[in-house]
Amino acid sequence: MGYVSDWVNIYTPLLCSTLGSSVIVALVWGFSETLAPLVAFSLLYGSVAGGYNTLYSRFVTSLTKDPATGLWVYSMLELQRGVGNIVGGLVTAPLVRGEIKNAYGMGRYQNLILGIGAAFLISSLGVIGWFLDRPVREKSEKTNGEVTGVSL
Repeated sequence: MGYVSDWVNIYTPLLCSTLGSSVIVALVWGFSETLAPLVAFSLLYGSVAGGYNTLYSRFVTSLTKDPATGLWVYSMLELQRGVGNIVGGLVTAPLVRGEIKNAYGMGRYQNLILGIGAAFLISSLGVIGWFLDRPVREKSEKTNGEVTGVSL
């Protein structure tokens, strides 16, 4: 995913990672009842979602050209990920409930699967930045200027 992000617009791998993860969680994990679909889920999910973290450095280079600012932005992204890892367990634990036979997510994991799928789906809205970034790129191309950063 990191290699691909060097050659294509950053929003393409972002959308593939987040939207792909959402679909894989909702369809493969949600309907898994035996070990075989769970193995398929882990392979698919790991290949798609795992690449998201490699996009952090590309996010930074698309936001700033200044190395000091880039280091700060990267640090904030990593801080956010660390806080998410800690808070994630606390938030998701109440979503797991008693087992219900013949239900989506085997009943017990239904809320967890739906919550994770929804979070990835919401993350895929980051591709909206491509449409917001387009006028800046078009203006830069018309004036042959270089865009040094996009402030959020």
